Amino acid sequence: MKAIKILFSIVLVLLLISFLFLEPVETTPYFETDYYQSTRAALDSLQQLELISEGELQAGFSAVNLTPKFVSGPAPQRVNEFTEIPLAGYGNRDGAKTSQIHDSLFVKCVALQVENRTNYLVALDLLIVPQEIRIEVARRLKEKFGIERHQLYLSATHTHSSLGGWGEGFVAESFAGPFDARVRELISTQVVTAVASAREDLSPARWGFDSFRAPDFVRNRLVGEKGRVNDRFDFLYFDKEDGKKAVVGFYSAHATVLSGKNMQCSGDYPGYWQRAIEANVPGSTALFFAGSVGSHRPAGEGKDFSRAENIGVALADSVRNHLNAFLTKRTVALQAQTLPLHLPESQIRLLENWCLRPYWGQKLMSIPSSVSLQTLHMDEFILATTPCDFSGELALQIHDALQQDGKHTTISSFNGDYVGYIIPGKYYHFPEYEPRIMGWFGPYMGDYATEMLLRMMGGY
Repeated sequence: MKAIKILFSIVLVLLLISFLFLEPVETTPYFETDYYQSTRAALDSLQQLELISEGELQAGFSAVNLTPKFVSGPAPQRVNEFTEIPLAGYGNRDGAKTSQIHDSLFVKCVALQVENRTNYLVALDLLIVPQEIRIEVARRLKEKFGIERHQLYLSATHTHSSLGGWGEGFVAESFAGPFDARVRELISTQVVTAVASAREDLSPARWGFDSFRAPDFVRNRLVGEKGRVNDRFDFLYFDKEDGKKAVVGFYSAHATVLSGKNMQCSGDYPGYWQRAIEANVPGSTALFFAGSVGSHRPAGEGKDFSRAENIGVALADSVRNHLNAFLTKRTVALQAQTLPLHLPESQIRLLENWCLRPYWGQKLMSIPSSVSLQTLHMDEFILATTPCDFSGELALQIHDALQQDGKHTTISSFNGDYVGYIIPGKYYHFPEYEPRIMGWFGPYMGDYATEMLLRMMGGY
């Protein structure tokens, strides 16, 4: 009898815990929800504005060093001085810190102005663009220059061997190491400096874009050959009358050539790509935007730094070959859109069809009510920025739809918010890291985000 009472008590406690912490995964179709209707209303209002600028292009370029300076002895005094820092990207580093540098890190910016409207492409040699830094950067830029958040098109290279310590809370510190306010200050300061410098550098420019396939350096890491691979390398090219040039590259292979064992600051293969472009295209500044990196890993020969160099240099050589017969133009029709994507409540799964109640999800990590989707239309070229690791398979779906209308799309990740991985819903029940651990908003997030991007691009 006593054993039965103990068993009953255990069952009762388990039921109580389940009731307090768990709820079923929400399966209401996304297009029947309030958050969907809120986003559609915002999109309707946005598209009624039709803010298109047509005319001659002016462009400005900048590169600002983000590499920490490691010092010993007394407490560091300057904003870029540290005794040691954690590297962001791999949980298995367990917050370990380093004072070693393999290659330099940068924040780079291309300012684009048509008529009186200016937008800024900003690329950071970081894992992601943390929300807290995006908020601080936007605040400072508005205060100093009147630059609004919607003018900023942010991305990171997604190197897993760059500055950590920028985030607070369990999730951020698991991947980026213990919080250090001075790291956040360094990044924010350098981004503002890069934007301001590119703004000051504005002058007449010509531009163009191109794309080529690079299948040797990327694979589908989620389902292998059963899934599609976005192997396109897209790039924008700018050439100014003063001889300055800029190349902005977009590619979908994760910058994870260097493993968690590496404890040296490095830009991984995107860093090698940037250096190869700048060394072989006279007067150039090279920016790398992480593309649709969801489910996409790097491939290629070699190991560690030699492999990263092989990938980066090979991709740079392909860009240079395309530049040999490259056509540019002086004018552009430019349209910039920023849409608040309203989010469902979090669904952080603990079991197959059961997730952590949103109240506890919010305690685990700060989840905003909405994040930004952005598009930048430049004639038939359309750049979209997303707040996540965006799926390469979804990017191909969008590209195929818009290609029928003569448009060329490229999608980047890490635009200043972060909501985990956005991948096709067909993989929701696949027991792997991306859908199970990093899929935070239920089975329809991929369909929802894809629909909104297509609507923003005019392809729905």
